[in-house]
Amino acid sequence: MPQQLPAWSDTIERTYPQVLPKPLRKVDIASSPLHRVSSESLEQLGKISELPIRLSNLLRGQNNADKRPSVEKPTAAVLVPLLLPTTSAPLGELRVLLTKRTSNLSQHKGELAFPGGKLEPGETYCEAAVRETKEETGISDVNILGTLGSRTTVFNTSFVSVVGVVEDIGGLSLSPKEVEKVLLPSVDELLRFGNHHEEKWWFSANTPPRTMHFFAVDEELCWGATASVLAQLLELIAQI
Repeated sequence: MPQQLPAWSDTIERTYPQVLPKPLRKVDIASSPLHRVSSESLEQLGKISELPIRLSNLLRGQNNADKRPSVEKPTAAVLVPLLLPTTSAPLGELRVLLTKRTSNLSQHKGELAFPGGKLEPGETYCEAAVRETKEETGISDVNILGTLGSRTTVFNTSFVSVVGVVEDIGGLSLSPKEVEKVLLPSVDELLRFGNHHEEKWWFSANTPPRTMHFFAVDEELCWGATASVLAQLLELIAQI
């Protein structure tokens, strides 16, 4: 039997500051929808001006972010902030705002994430995502397009991802307790060959594998639920 090559995430140990979980087994995924997108010309993705309406239409039918959560539903929300450079720019120049969490937090310290957190009593997912974004970054003017639905992290935390367009980040005011810095990768950069990797992880012999995404972003590593949300967003953008 030929020797199995190590998964990409094993080969980059100590390259990035993040510490990854140790599943029972992991294997690379050679081909994925994102790999196929990155092999095409990004100029074919369309124009920025087409994004708000078309992405909003694609998001329609996902979890309704205006519904009040029940006991069974996720009790946290994150905002996926999109920055549009100019309406005439190619879609590959669209940027996504990520935060790097500070090293003094009790959970997910030093990791890349979207701004967000737990819902307060009576809040909708949209309201919670916008409030948390303002508290963490100072951004308050957000045009909500819809939601990518809910997902559960490897640590069994469930949340809803709300997608919104941010018009201006000139007045950023980062929370020193929560945010070390912000990163603004473009769609072009995220899809560039070698910047995205995908693996199957088995955490138990009795459960199905989990698809894990990884993005290299400005010498940082975006992985886990945040990377999965990014991958879902990029797959939708490829349809615009």
